[in-house]
Amino acid sequence: MNGISFTKGCYIGQELTARTHYTGVIRKRLMPIQLDNPMPPGKVPEKAQIVTESGKLAGRFRSYDGDVGLAMIRLAYANEPLHVLTAGDVRVGLRASMPNWWPKDEQNQ
Repeated sequence: MNGISFTKGCYIGQELTARTHYTGVIRKRLMPIQLDNPMPPGKVPEKAQIVTESGKLAGRFRSYDGDVGLAMIRLAYANEPLHVLTAGDVRVGLRASMPNWWPKDEQNQ
């Protein structure tokens, strides 16, 4: 079938990179987050689901230390109240923040 060629220069993520380059659309970003309560190490698993108040998937948790961390969050939900599901399926509130050095049009989404 020859669906992938490792000799012609294709790479993983090429379609996403091309779409972002030509359309300028970025749907998710690695964002700094603030948890409502400090969490002990290992309480929130890596790649835990981050959900909105209505239960829609808003992103994935990456890492944390105490009450600060990083998460891959869909920009459409970045300004909403969010929750991460811990190892015991407990919902912990979190807030995503957009750094002041990000382009202004992304801060308004």
